[in-house]
Amino acid sequence: MFARLKGTTARELLRALEKAGFDITRQKGSRITLHNPETDKTTLVAMHPDELPR
Repeated sequence: MFARLKGTTARELLRALEKAGFDITRQKGSRITLHNPETDKTTLVAMHPDELPR
């Protein structure tokens, strides 16, 4: 039916996106916006309260 995806934390996702050329442009609450200037793509990552950097 459907292939099961491996669970990924928001921190792991952020690291992967930064490695792919994305830069953190802003953070509002638990939402982090990243932008890749090379491709002009923007994405948003929601971090749960226990994953937020302190």
